[in-house]
Amino acid sequence: MAKVSITFSILNKWVGFFWSRYKKNIIQVEVDGMLKIIARVVQITVEDSRIHGYNVTEDDCGPCLFHLDLGFKFQDLCETMSMVFWDKRIGLTT
Repeated sequence: MAKVSITFSILNKWVGFFWSRYKKNIIQVEVDGMLKIIARVVQITVEDSRIHGYNVTEDDCGPCLFHLDLGFKFQDLCETMSMVFWDKRIGLTT
């Protein structure tokens, strides 16, 4: 079994920052009043491979291929804030 270690040495100094692992394979990171991120480790399926272009077959999709399912919630953004994300299928998007 593989284990992942996550360190938040800088963020731990922020007032209102906390992180928790409230379920197996899920962590939640929150900076109070700014943002919340939930990261979930998900086993790759054939459907995931098709959607995300992983190019893995049914034979490849075993108990050792995973990806992160990320959820973001931003709070109290200023009016001039713009969001930039990277989608490997289409490149940079806002």
